[in-house]
Amino acid sequence: RVYRQKEEAKLSNKKNFMLFATSALLLPYVAAAPAEGAGFSDTIDDSQEEAIHTLLQAGIIKDYSDGTFRPDQPLTRADVIMIMGKWLETLDFQIPHDYKSKPRFSDLTFSSHDELLQYAAMLKDYGIIIGSPDGNLNPQERMTRENTAIVLGRAYHAIHNIDFTSYIRDQDFKSTVADHGQAKAEARPFIDILDYFNIIDPSAPYFQPKEVITQGQLASFLAKSATVTIENEELLMDKVLFAGNSYFAYADGKATSASFRAPAGMAISQDGSLLIVDSENHLIRKVRNEEVTTFA
Repeated sequence: RVYRQKEEAKLSNKKNFMLFATSALLLPYVAAAPAEGAGFSDTIDDSQEEAIHTLLQAGIIKDYSDGTFRPDQPLTRADVIMIMGKWLETLDFQIPHDYKSKPRFSDLTFSSHDELLQYAAMLKDYGIIIGSPDGNLNPQERMTRENTAIVLGRAYHAIHNIDFTSYIRDQDFKSTVADHGQAKAEARPFIDILDYFNIIDPSAPYFQPKEVITQGQLASFLAKSATVTIENEELLMDKVLFAGNSYFAYADGKATSASFRAPAGMAISQDGSLLIVDSENHLIRKVRNEEVTTFA
């Protein structure tokens, strides 16, 4: 969404238009040490155990029938989608009503696993997962850590309607990840998000972007997302909605009904229209007379 300062609402002041967001990424559960006897046989003294139990109590993840959690279990794209979908449900993200009649990916059908259909549609509609150029999800493909970073970063954008990649780029921040350059270019800004907010272990210099994400690692990432805050007074100021709705998507129309994907920059054109860099739609959008259109 695009906001402007409530105190400075006149269109004639070209410096009024700014990007704002709420101040934290919240998981609505407080991490707590597991009760005596509640631990899994394979997570005792594991550094990820507290995160695992936090998400377990929230119903986001499940244990196995043999009393183990298997924190080192590698995850597929389908696994990550279903875990993240359940996480986002706790933050009031909605499953689309047409998830079954209109699968969002070419390699899913109405008879595919129902939870996968639900959460794939949710994450697709909010711009969190994109799929491959051929329209496939490739659900059984192993999910790498760098692709997990991308999906997490997009989820943060969707939760708070702020482009965290741009925010961090404007900070006095230098990556501490030793193998940052080994990640694909698309993933590096999203790895920076995890690094900046200490979601990845700040004491471990290697992110290992090409490695497959494990259950324990994803649980740790999601639990740590609850601690992310932005200490920036500009982002906490009173705001009024100027353009955009709650969907991370693309739609022109009435300003407050239009959809954007990470608006990242703005300028005033000669005719007084507001031009917006809609970064993840790869478009320039124009707002004039309370209408949003595609400019270029």
